[in-house]
Amino acid sequence: MSYTYVRLRNKFKGWIRDDFPADIIAGIVADFEVWVQRSSARLLKDDGKSQVVQLIVRDGAGKRWDIVIKRVKYGWFFRRLGFLLAASPAIRSFKGALLLQEKKIPTAAPLAAVEPWRWQGLGTSYYLAETVDDARNLRTVLLELEEKRPGSATLKRRRLLRNLSAFFWRVHGSGVYHRDLKDANILVRDKEGERFEFVLIDLDGVRRSRTFSWRKRLKNLIQVCRSRRLTYRDKIFFLDDYLRRCGVSKRKMKALVQRVVRLTTVPRLSAYPARNPVAKKRSS
Repeated sequence: MSYTYVRLRNKFKGWIRDDFPADIIAGIVADFEVWVQRSSARLLKDDGKSQVVQLIVRDGAGKRWDIVIKRVKYGWFFRRLGFLLAASPAIRSFKGALLLQEKKIPTAAPLAAVEPWRWQGLGTSYYLAETVDDARNLRTVLLELEEKRPGSATLKRRRLLRNLSAFFWRVHGSGVYHRDLKDANILVRDKEGERFEFVLIDLDGVRRSRTFSWRKRLKNLIQVCRSRRLTYRDKIFFLDDYLRRCGVSKRKMKALVQRVVRLTTVPRLSAYPARNPVAKKRSS
């Protein structure tokens, strides 16, 4: 697939896939709120700064496009000025997607990464990608496995974690670093009896890393192990399998596992010393 850098005066500028119609992007940039209110639109995320919307659109030839749009809008003036000096989140996501495709790592196929033309739109960017069919995020899959029968769910859970550790090892071995590799940013496809397939999303934090340090590896491991759906045994199993693939010695493996588990385990309230809200009276 090839992409072209387009500059439409008074509309938008950015990268577009050659087979994707530019008039759809122009309409989204001009009236994003109207597109969100469409009956086919599904709001996936809205945290004030960014919005993620799943949408079905048709071009002039009647071809259907199942797309996901991520709009990032900064309100702070100096943060908006940063767009003049550095790449916007949409452009970073686009470059991250191309990097993953180069390394043969599954991700949603990018369609466009654009910014409004005018000064009033500074600080806003739009990233468009194809919808990943038959996929749910890792958090949802782990929750579904909790609700199944213990026997079959345990075997499937172990298979999922073993495949996940192999995927992490493959990503790190390819020299790709994802700055926010949490469970919500990993999509899972269940092949029913075959291996699980993982797809990375939210790509503005993806970077090429020529020297992949243990600090970066541990950061990614900690991010995914912070999932509330992973039990203590899940974390031990996942970390042991990953570290064995890396050829770590048993002594170092034990220390690393203990460190990650300690940093990702939520302490109980009873672990904190109780404070007496009543101040002690001074002795007369």
